[in-house]
Amino acid sequence: MKSYPKDLPLDIAGAIEGLDKSSSQSLRWGYLDAYERTFQQFRNRSFNIIEIGVLSGNSLRLWERFFPKARVIGVDINESCRRFANNQTTIEIGSQADRDFTNSLGVSYTPLIVIDDGSHQAGDIISTFESLFVHVQPGGIYVVEDTAFHFHGARSAKWNRSNAMPIDNYFLMLAKSMMARRLLAEGSSDALVDLFGSIETVSFNSGAIVIHKRDVQESKMDAFEQGVRYLDKVAENDAEPHVRLARHAFHHRLDRDLVERQIGRALEIEPNCAAAYSLRGALLERDKHFAEAMSAADRAVELDGSNAEHWTLRGRLQLQMGNFSEAVKSLEHAQRLKRNSRYIAKLLNSARGKATRIPES
Repeated sequence: MKSYPKDLPLDIAGAIEGLDKSSSQSLRWGYLDAYERTFQQFRNRSFNIIEIGVLSGNSLRLWERFFPKARVIGVDINESCRRFANNQTTIEIGSQADRDFTNSLGVSYTPLIVIDDGSHQAGDIISTFESLFVHVQPGGIYVVEDTAFHFHGARSAKWNRSNAMPIDNYFLMLAKSMMARRLLAEGSSDALVDLFGSIETVSFNSGAIVIHKRDVQESKMDAFEQGVRYLDKVAENDAEPHVRLARHAFHHRLDRDLVERQIGRALEIEPNCAAAYSLRGALLERDKHFAEAMSAADRAVELDGSNAEHWTLRGRLQLQMGNFSEAVKSLEHAQRLKRNSRYIAKLLNSARGKATRIPES
């Protein structure tokens, strides 16, 4: 099968294949201009692309020719779609309403791209996203097509027979959550809670939603090592940049030894670096070594008692260790230093409630 010439626009290819994804169908959808910009980076890579909804098979042919090295997986409930299978394309028969089935697709194929052009039912769209996105490769892309069906007034009800959260509410909530840097919807499903941190961006095209997954950890490791080499040359006598780099590794959950190595380097340069002790305490807290973490937090507070972060770490550890009245004292001190922090206020309210309700031994 011949691939498209590199200079053939994807929208023109779609028009040739007779796809309503192209702009030739009375400007009906017109996804392909945006897809070309989004997918171009993957064009010559070997990977798996899953498209839910096969219908006439034209879309599968488009992906075969645009991604000549890719494995294309077409998914449909109609057994007759098996006729579109070939050396490059696999057909899977099943319902996207079956979460076990969609999860099995992710396990079997670990896709880089998923395009949901299936039932268009709100419940199916949401459950498929929550079961499949977790399996998308880091740096991959998940697309939900034909969202306009959900905005046709009274007719939109037919696309939400399961009475799921409307998809505009669901994906706008995700977009707002990205801006807020936390999942905003109370009572979100466990699946959504688990995958939220892996979302890089949520964006909207005409009639489609595009969700990008965060990039590979290996690239973070490479970037970290570049940072180490740079600091070894330019920060021989300055501890703080090493702490900042360690905090970056901590935030991205890189190997703990990398974090500890930079903390140790900072303390070699400045033995009384409070920020280094505070970060070490947070690292030990993550490992659930609370007593050791407490020693590091105490040292940070001793060295720099004017920093709310150190007092917050101390109070958080005391809260986890069951020392509720001491946690209240530490967090009250942190709040005096940083009065507008809702995070500190939330911890303090929790500590006060537990100190009141639970007698300490």
